[in-house]
Amino acid sequence: MAKSPVITNSNYFPRFYVSTSKSIIKALINMHSFEIQLSPIG
Repeated sequence: MAKSPVITNSNYFPRFYVSTSKSIIKALINMHSFEIQLSPIG
């Protein structure tokens, strides 16, 4: 593993990036819906 850090990173990075993007999108959607519930006037 230590001899080929590039291969390890290339295999690990996409999964980490996708999971991070999904969690960020979920958080943004939750915040948006929460703000809508918080201020029904807008």
